[in-house]
Amino acid sequence: GGMESLEELASPAICADMRWTKVFVNGVWVGMTDSPEDLAKTLRDQRRECSIGGMIHEVGVARDIGERELFVSTDHGRLMRPLLIVGTDGLLNLKRSGIIENEDLTWNELLRKRFIEYIDVMEEETCLIAMLVRDVGKNDLDKYTHCEIHPAMVLGVCASIIPFPDHNQSPRNTYQSAMGKQAMGIYATNFQMRIDTLAHVLYYPQKPLCKTNSMDFLKFRELPAGQNLIVAIAVYSGYNQEDSLIMNQSCIDRGMFRSMFYRSYLDEAKTEGSLCMETFEKPSKEELGPSGARANYDKIDADGLASPGQDVGDRDIIIGKTALVPQTDEHDQAPRATKRDASTRLRHNETGAIDQVLVTTNNETGQRFVQIKVRAVRIPQIGDKFASRHGQKGTVGVTYRMDDMPFSAQGISPDLIVNPHAIPSRMTIGHLIETILGKVGCLTGDEGDATPFNEVNVKDVSDMLHQRGYQRHGNERLYNGHTGKPLNAMIFFGPTYY
Repeated sequence: GGMESLEELASPAICADMRWTKVFVNGVWVGMTDSPEDLAKTLRDQRRECSIGGMIHEVGVARDIGERELFVSTDHGRLMRPLLIVGTDGLLNLKRSGIIENEDLTWNELLRKRFIEYIDVMEEETCLIAMLVRDVGKNDLDKYTHCEIHPAMVLGVCASIIPFPDHNQSPRNTYQSAMGKQAMGIYATNFQMRIDTLAHVLYYPQKPLCKTNSMDFLKFRELPAGQNLIVAIAVYSGYNQEDSLIMNQSCIDRGMFRSMFYRSYLDEAKTEGSLCMETFEKPSKEELGPSGARANYDKIDADGLASPGQDVGDRDIIIGKTALVPQTDEHDQAPRATKRDASTRLRHNETGAIDQVLVTTNNETGQRFVQIKVRAVRIPQIGDKFASRHGQKGTVGVTYRMDDMPFSAQGISPDLIVNPHAIPSRMTIGHLIETILGKVGCLTGDEGDATPFNEVNVKDVSDMLHQRGYQRHGNERLYNGHTGKPLNAMIFFGPTYY
């Protein structure tokens, strides 16, 4: 199946001939072909062999039969995704036995062996894609060309962390995909070495009891952003109305959701040629301006810098600096101070301790500059926002000590009490299944698999819970923390990742 270029066409009449097809490369009409099917097949075969040279697996070949057009696209910025190739025999090129043989193959070798290929959006329109491997070759009517690697591959990074997103109302997954980016965990393994403007680091991150397969590739279990809490969905004292949460103060005292907050301050001593316009030092009494009188200079040493480990507060100066004042030439004026104070003060209403002091020179200008990292402990309090992985966000309305919290027959108190009104209208059933699966995981010692579109039957999870002596829907009898009497409803109770 070849192509005749526009310059060499035998006659312009071919363009109107119904048997000929126009060929476009990146939107430019380059020629005509009378065998478009063969040409498209040849191009695809060459793409799969990775033989035309260069970035060949990224070429898109799309044939529009109705319009008699064949598009070949190599342009920048097309969205492409990998799919399993279905061979001419109607079965996958990658066989089950082949997976074991080819366990050590790299991604590029998978491409070269024609197991997978990249398809762009335009070509996807001309493909028939099976959702599951077992659909391929089921009947001869469906001429599948490709098969999804796994249906969960349609989800992005944030959505891949949600357990059972296929059991949630879709806007909830969208909300969670936005909130997951705000979660606090460990943002880098070298955070102690780095000096970032702002950083929050969770003290005790935990990996979730319910994982998705995508988490393995995102390394979410290596650097998690949250903790598994024992959650009761109940009404207790009324301080969890309208998306408030009741939190267990005893757990907060034991370190639940405690975090470290880092802020860095940066200052440089400007020079003009060989003249030092600014100097890092402790200003003398005469050099202090009117604002200097209110600030506290006791925390800095003679070199103008606070030392690591020093506790600092609201009015403390952490970088002492003086700047030269340009002198006036007129003799009749009284002599003024030759330096003025240009120090850096801790931000208003912040306290903490000096964590790191870095003194170095700016590469471009050769000026001395200083970075000071201040750390502070942050403890959960009323008004702080917490969210599960299902768009169920709430703020702390009140914290009760463990003795005022309800407790179960085993004597377990919840870490968190969520209002039942948060569930029915929002239809986040994934949240409930996560709790039941997490509860089973606690009893079996396994991680629950919450990957979407797997045939996980809620009934099977309930049966597993029931076999281990619990109520099959995750409900338990709780007792009032003040009176010790049983609450008059069964309470949905189990671990959820927040």
